[in-house]
Amino acid sequence: MKNLKKTFAIIFIGQTISLLTSAIVQYAIIWYITYKTGSAIDLAIASVAGILPQIILGPIAGVIVDRFDRKKIMMCSDGMIAIATLVLGVLFIYGEPSILGMYIVLAIRSLGSTFHSPSFTASIPMLAPNEELVKISGINQVINSATLIIAPMLAGVLFGTIPLPYIMFLDIIGAIFGIGSIAIVKIPNPERENEKSNILSEMKEGFLEIRKSRYLVVLTIYVIAICIIFMPIASMYPLITKNYFGLEAIHISVVEVLFSIGMLIRRSSNGKRSWI
Repeated sequence: MKNLKKTFAIIFIGQTISLLTSAIVQYAIIWYITYKTGSAIDLAIASVAGILPQIILGPIAGVIVDRFDRKKIMMCSDGMIAIATLVLGVLFIYGEPSILGMYIVLAIRSLGSTFHSPSFTASIPMLAPNEELVKISGINQVINSATLIIAPMLAGVLFGTIPLPYIMFLDIIGAIFGIGSIAIVKIPNPERENEKSNILSEMKEGFLEIRKSRYLVVLTIYVIAICIIFMPIASMYPLITKNYFGLEAIHISVVEVLFSIGMLIRRSSNGKRSWI
């Protein structure tokens, strides 16, 4: 039990720092585009760049994670995100990067997250016994929720007080902690029953499994619909705050924090009802 606590303490500390710094940088990039261009189209493209890799590669990410070393996938994903952010920070020091360049960085960061997140989630059951999974998953959810609340506040303060390149370099520090925490922990990979199966056949099996459950089908459609409706509205929050209300980045962060708190309360209330 001591080794289990130590293992997850190392992982959660490293991943929390990495997740927090990455979220701060993500907010800073979006806000910079907002204040630099003041264009709804540019902001919409930035939002698309930040989510399109997940839409395209999300369905195969889980399959790839199950076929290859999850530890290496997480470390490479963190490293790729850090390198892209480092390049952007250096460009800010020596000039001003193009908006196209920022779109590319957002896409690379999204690509890294597409493979890192399922790798991390799938690694938890390989490290923890079944009786501890609920507790550990709960801790992971608390960390994610806390990050959604803390990151916008810190981003709002930092965006208005320090030069943007230094905010970019925070992600390098976070990546060092994230990669380091994974590197020193042994993460086993699951045994594969059929080594000859290919990625497409495994994707097909996954979709067939979803189709077997009416609840999974409804849930999938519900999530897709919410994303389609909500994403355009969410991507315009910074621009609405700046152009319509004439407020600053710190006020944008307040909106993001309040939204995250509302989502957390909503999720908690749904959880309580599910036990009634």
